[in-house]
Amino acid sequence: MTANPESELSTDKQNVTAQSVMPATPELKTGSIILERYKIVEFLGAGGMGSVYQVEDLKSKQMLALKFLNKNQTTESSWKRFENEIRAASKLDHPNLVRVHHSGLLPDGQPYFIMDLVKGDSLSQLLKKHGRLPLDKVIKMFVQVGFALSYAHTNGVIHRDIKPSNIMIQVPTTDTTIGSVVKVVDFGIAKLTGKDDFNQQTLTRTGEIFGSPLYMSPEQCMGTPVDHRTDLYSMGCVIYEALTGAPPLVGDSALSTMMKHQSEIPLTLKEASLGIEFPERIEQIVARLLAKDVNERYQTAQLVTSHLVTFESAPTEARASEEQTQVVDWRLEKKWAVTLGAIVCIAGFFIGLNIPGYQNIITEKPPEWSEITRQKIMAGVDEYSDKSKLALKKSSLTFFEAVANNPEKFSTYSDKHGKRVFKFPPEEIGKMSFIGKEEHLALGNIESPPLFEGIMFEPREQLRHFPQFLSRFRDDDIKFLDLSYIENYALSAPSENLHVDNLIPYVLNLKSICSISLRNAKINPANFNKLEKLPNLCELWLSNINLSGDELVKSKQLSRLKLLALDNMKNAKLVVKEIGKAKEINFCTLRNSDIDIDDIRELSKCERLRFLDLRGNPKVTDDCIILLPAGLHKLNLQYCDITPKSIDSFKRFKKLTDLAITAHLWKPEDVARLRRTVPNVRLSP
Repeated sequence: MTANPESELSTDKQNVTAQSVMPATPELKTGSIILERYKIVEFLGAGGMGSVYQVEDLKSKQMLALKFLNKNQTTESSWKRFENEIRAASKLDHPNLVRVHHSGLLPDGQPYFIMDLVKGDSLSQLLKKHGRLPLDKVIKMFVQVGFALSYAHTNGVIHRDIKPSNIMIQVPTTDTTIGSVVKVVDFGIAKLTGKDDFNQQTLTRTGEIFGSPLYMSPEQCMGTPVDHRTDLYSMGCVIYEALTGAPPLVGDSALSTMMKHQSEIPLTLKEASLGIEFPERIEQIVARLLAKDVNERYQTAQLVTSHLVTFESAPTEARASEEQTQVVDWRLEKKWAVTLGAIVCIAGFFIGLNIPGYQNIITEKPPEWSEITRQKIMAGVDEYSDKSKLALKKSSLTFFEAVANNPEKFSTYSDKHGKRVFKFPPEEIGKMSFIGKEEHLALGNIESPPLFEGIMFEPREQLRHFPQFLSRFRDDDIKFLDLSYIENYALSAPSENLHVDNLIPYVLNLKSICSISLRNAKINPANFNKLEKLPNLCELWLSNINLSGDELVKSKQLSRLKLLALDNMKNAKLVVKEIGKAKEINFCTLRNSDIDIDDIRELSKCERLRFLDLRGNPKVTDDCIILLPAGLHKLNLQYCDITPKSIDSFKRFKKLTDLAITAHLWKPEDVARLRRTVPNVRLSP
């Protein structure tokens, strides 16, 4: 119950500090007054570097913490370390850090400082009680730790001793407090960037290595100069322990542990926790934090925090869906479906296919956002300080602006056959993948397969503020450009943030693009029409965009499409007429678009149509079935007015492999009869 009693009282065998000698008894008596202002309330703890007391400020009546150097600490390094903590903490004023109010010398000459009093437990204490913590609590906790480190690093302070005992969870002071506030404490061995000769010396001085080997970065263990990225490694170690119950690397001694940090790759979270499943995204975040090479690690605390915030803000059901359907991630499946002539032969399509906006295509109607979830999305991460969020945004935009303005191309040719190497910045700027390959974070060097056929690229939202970044791609680098926005962001973002108009002039220079997704985006009709200048464009993913059907049909590109995906489009009937003229179209989604039998007659002209999704169109009735193109392979009729009367009509689809209907509205015997009628079709209720 202090600003940091446990850090001073640590008995961990692998905690390396200067002379660890604890005073046997408190040096100050309860009730005594010091400095004519502070009343000693309680002795909270003592360690090698100092004693901590709870005190009452007699002027403000505020409860604070007093920390002073123990009398037995007479070495120069001990004094400098204590002074260093005062200097470092005095530079910082942030909700997730302990604020120093003032400092000086006690009457007997001992240095002291007065700081915030933190009522609560350390993460170390929580782990001793519970072994490991739930994922959601860990994420919330380390979003705040990330904000604290981001602020400290921005102000030239590197902590260098991030560990569970230096992370305090403050008890809410009122019933209205939203959650607990996390405090990063104990800047005793912090490095002040640019003016910290003492720290540079003591880090390598024999016998005076400072830190906690269980959480020290490889460069810290080797005694080489460190920068802010050492804190990110330590942060990864602590997240790992919070999730699994044990640090990532433990040796028989402090020295062996330090050696392991330099050479040994830790187990995955799943392996370390004996089989507990963690979201793949969390495995990736922790693994990147624990990278041995500082250049492969996260480069800023801001980026770590933004990734954790993004994960935390996603609805629970969305995370579960993501984990269950990794194999059919829509970004991997959709972009090559028509381009490569696959005609959407996607395994398990009707068992949760993920395409733009159509996750879990044949489940029942997706759950609505709860009011609590909606409020949280609209409010953003409102439990964290505005200062932190503004600092995160400012620093992120500065980075992305620098990336966008770099004149060098991302890709270089590695051989005469066209193999390429993409040299992205050391921080993630988006997502990318090669044809038929797994999706990557767009960071660092990524080598293409021997035969380069283009990439999928999805830029991060921050990068879109600087559209010139697209000029860093060669005109034949990108085959599929994903400019969509995820639903939870689209719900909360200001309308102007969803516009992609500023990108279009740069998009038009990428002549190899054959597929574009604008899901949940906004675009001016005139700019949309300019896309027809792309000579290879044959796929449009337009779910929930701002354009209406009468605006869409003005584009000449509809007639040459092979794929079109619409959802919630006003006046979609006009678009359907144009689709009927498209000789090559074989993939069409028209969800929630007021489609009726007249529109079905237009679609019947599409002889090459193989995939048709009409979900959410109640005017599509039994009479429409006999009008649909007979060559369909996959058909979704969920939430259409289809009854058992149409069962025999499905016999005409000789090539049908997958069918989705709203079967829970049918009697079981009717569903059974449908299965007997089309025995070779995968039926999804």
